[in-house]
Amino acid sequence: MLSNTTEVKKGVTIFGTGNLGLSLLKSLMDRDVPVSNKHFGIDESELLVNEQNMEIITSVNFDSSDLELFREKVSCVIVTVTGAMLEKEIDFLLRLQVPLIIMSTKFDEELIKSKIADSDISVMFLPNGLLAIIDFWKRLQKLPMLGDEYEVTASLNESHQNSKQDPSGTGINTLNYLKQKGFKAEFDLSEFRPGVDGYYGCMACKRVARSQLDLGVDEEFLDAHGYHTYRLNYDMAQDYMQSMYESLKSLEDYSIPGVFTFKIYFSQQGIIIIHNMNGRDFYAEGVIKSMNFLEDHKKGVYSVHDLIN
Repeated sequence: MLSNTTEVKKGVTIFGTGNLGLSLLKSLMDRDVPVSNKHFGIDESELLVNEQNMEIITSVNFDSSDLELFREKVSCVIVTVTGAMLEKEIDFLLRLQVPLIIMSTKFDEELIKSKIADSDISVMFLPNGLLAIIDFWKRLQKLPMLGDEYEVTASLNESHQNSKQDPSGTGINTLNYLKQKGFKAEFDLSEFRPGVDGYYGCMACKRVARSQLDLGVDEEFLDAHGYHTYRLNYDMAQDYMQSMYESLKSLEDYSIPGVFTFKIYFSQQGIIIIHNMNGRDFYAEGVIKSMNFLEDHKKGVYSVHDLIN
């Protein structure tokens, strides 16, 4: 049952107080976003976040008699758990009957969406909260189809902290957008193993510190980073690729020295696209945009497609 020792504050609640969840909570507070003082984790505890006391509660010990108070005080729940945990907790999350922003990746999408369809809440799927990446995806969607007479292969080399339990959802989404436009990008993540380097078709996942340092990850960010390098190789289609380059080039303006880098350039074989993130502070931007979106859109299932359009 919710503790009666402190009044529940109106605001956002985090479901999943791991590294991403806590970093996101701090970032939202830094941006003066109202946050609850009750958040969901694995074990019950108390934390001091930005000099404010936070109570960590669990779904297992959440009393149904607290639902009315929870719905009254919580404006939105941001879900940052793994995809596997989301599948286990989705029934509980829907029972809360408050808007959800789901940042989890690698889950049974058909299962989750079928359960949400029977609910009366609004849900946003947000695999990446960076505005630069949301803009990146928007521009990829607007690209024309690549002609059948051309063959352009896409590959990805991604690196994340060793503790990340799944492949890059951002990378998967980007490769899928490219495939929709006619690029060749075949990958199979069924054998993905956390904590080790792996190669899964056109997608390479780096999780070992030595490999990450070789990629240029600063040692201080080994435990919180997201590095992505896409290689688009082609023999022909020069006009198409030049147009694509011109469409994406201005995304470099999102770059912040030491924090976020977006870069696109021509190599001998084709185009290289890089977006690297150090830390997690700026994921709050897309979350805030999603919160504003859900305020204007009631019951329904929404994705980043809806957000960027």
